[in-house]
Amino acid sequence: MEKLKSLEEILEEYRLFCADHAGDEVLLVQKHRELAVDNPHIQDRFALEDGMRCIKDAAIK
Repeated sequence: MEKLKSLEEILEEYRLFCADHAGDEVLLVQKHRELAVDNPHIQDRFALEDGMRCIKDAAIK
């Protein structure tokens, strides 16, 4: 069984993904949704969603 990722690990994965694909907003949104759906064990959904939104917004600017 695969180890569940922590909130910090998920945000770091998304940060690295955004760094690699900064110009492609559609791809960043798809990855955001994928990570949100694939990690239902994260209790603090606001921290997850807000963290990824901030990372995405910074990558797009």
